[in-house]
Amino acid sequence: MNTHTQFAACKSVVVAFAVSGLLHTAAAQQAQFIPIPGASATPGSNQNGCWISGSGGYSGVRVSADGGTVATLVFAPGFVNGAVPSFGAVWTEAGGTQVITPGLLGVGIGLYPCTGISADGSVVYGDTWRWRRTAGFEQIVTDFSRLIFGCSNDGGTVTGVQGIYPAEGDYYIWNLEGGSPQLLPRNAQFPEGYFYFNAISGDGRVVGGAARRSSTYTYSAAILTTAGSTLITGEASQNGVTDLSYDGSVAVGYLTDAGSGFALRAFRWTAATGAQPLSGTPGGSDSSYSRACDASGSVVVGEYLRFGFPGTRAFLWSQSLGFRDLQDELQSNYGLGSALIGWQLLVASDISADGRTIVGQARTPGGCEQAFCVRLPPDPAAPATICAGDGAAGAAPCPCGNNGTAGNGCGNSVNPAGARLAAIGQPRLAADSLQLLGSGMPDAPALYFQGTTQLGGGAGVAFGDGLRCAGGTIVRLRTRQNTGGSSIVPVVSEPPLSVMGTVPAGGGTRIYQVWYRNSAAFCTPSGFNLTNGITVIWTP
Repeated sequence: MNTHTQFAACKSVVVAFAVSGLLHTAAAQQAQFIPIPGASATPGSNQNGCWISGSGGYSGVRVSADGGTVATLVFAPGFVNGAVPSFGAVWTEAGGTQVITPGLLGVGIGLYPCTGISADGSVVYGDTWRWRRTAGFEQIVTDFSRLIFGCSNDGGTVTGVQGIYPAEGDYYIWNLEGGSPQLLPRNAQFPEGYFYFNAISGDGRVVGGAARRSSTYTYSAAILTTAGSTLITGEASQNGVTDLSYDGSVAVGYLTDAGSGFALRAFRWTAATGAQPLSGTPGGSDSSYSRACDASGSVVVGEYLRFGFPGTRAFLWSQSLGFRDLQDELQSNYGLGSALIGWQLLVASDISADGRTIVGQARTPGGCEQAFCVRLPPDPAAPATICAGDGAAGAAPCPCGNNGTAGNGCGNSVNPAGARLAAIGQPRLAADSLQLLGSGMPDAPALYFQGTTQLGGGAGVAFGDGLRCAGGTIVRLRTRQNTGGSSIVPVVSEPPLSVMGTVPAGGGTRIYQVWYRNSAAFCTPSGFNLTNGITVIWTP
């Protein structure tokens, strides 16, 4: 099997605070290791009679950027022409495992299942299909002339490859609600085109992948926008980008070790540093491979070969702590030793935007393969959700009993779960990268605003169809027209958030919220609602 199909993976990252390091504290007891169950008590079997869920190869196990939804494969008992019937599925802690596709053995379906997931888990893509929580399953492409390999945070924009192997063809960006696929320019050094597997940034503007020279079967990792293509590694037998940070400024992937000629090295790229192998790879590691990164690109997960251990091993890397074996880390520093007895974590295939939820595939104590989810303790430095309209203890009641789900605002006419506000980046005045992302709203105007105090002691007060959280000195930051229920402040062309909000040089605490139009007859006559609030502590 080609190394690309053995290892490659991508994801759409999007909505939360980026961590610069993982915590080793007494909070370790809060960490969780969760084997993802199949669709029934006996989710399926392979030729060895093992009950299995999860998927290897390109598509892997995927997680939404908010960490709440896992997308994977589940299997049905029995065989069809020697193959195990498989289905796309989503899993949440509250709802368990839900099958979302018909059997993935039909023509044009299921070669690479679960290739993209939206930030809130409401949209999942496979190579030729889409599932939406509100509309169910639909076939988007009826043949293999075009494949889908990733989606933006709002689930509305996809990327993939147009062209049949071995020609590879072109990468494209396609807004499914706004027209036809837009082909991205080929690089002049690789006129033959691009290889299949690629990734898209959470904002839907940047694509990463691999340019392929068909005559020599060599590759160069590439970054593409509508303006052009940039090669970010040299040319070798196996080079490519597997994931991008939210804004596309950081890429992760794999490159061929020049010294060995065949071993792969996980890398992280920025325009300033170029493609750098991840620091701290343990001695005796034959190959390593980046699968995914958090929203800021500062935390990376993947797999590596470890001398003396059969099969691959999942790894975790951060800028502050370097390269670590994920299983060793969980057992030594997060109190999960007993939970992992007999398990082998084979690959960490995806990570949430805040770096606190990791999913992948493991070998069970019984020798079968199964998807898993790891939840690490919250980062105390991250922006904190306040004033959620979820009916939790201490929260103000929603005006019409229209409670949303945990952490969100009160439910609205298009989304009973309520709209959510989250943050991406770091609230440091010297290097402000913080962005606010609102999701789950109607496609209507939305006002992002900043306050200096928490209303109702953080519980909020009734306002329109929702709860108002931010009070004191109010700054109207920007008004956005939501697309796909989402919007972001600031965008690349705008001043940093701290400048918009005139945060003083010494820093301080600010409260953020989104006030959006919801004109449908739903709750009160007011015609508007609000997201949850978040508290941000700005530092110099």
